[in-house]
Amino acid sequence: MCKCRILEECEETLPNRGEFVKGFKKLDSSSRLWAELFQCETCGQHWIVEVGGEMDRRTDKAFKITEPKNWLSYDTMPALAGWLIKKHGGLSEKQCIFSGCNEKALKNMAVCIYHGHSEYNWGKTI
Repeated sequence: MCKCRILEECEETLPNRGEFVKGFKKLDSSSRLWAELFQCETCGQHWIVEVGGEMDRRTDKAFKITEPKNWLSYDTMPALAGWLIKKHGGLSEKQCIFSGCNEKALKNMAVCIYHGHSEYNWGKTI
């Protein structure tokens, strides 16, 4: 039995990337995106799995997708944002302390998701 049904839209590839993709078939790869497209051999679920996260001292992430045909243009940022917010326990009622930023700060932090996790290319000017 696979775990795809119980996994979130964004997951860390734990305990490591090799273990996470065990039972998946690699369908495609993109050196531009530093990612690969996989399909679960048990349930058919498609996943975009990052490659090289350890270069940024972070774990690779895997993203559950429903439209593998357009995987190269799939926007993983909303799922990543949701994962990061959940990891921090949600958003606080306070505003991010960065000048001009109107985003809510993460719980127990003084900064928002964009300023607290600047290692990701959020595609927005902040």
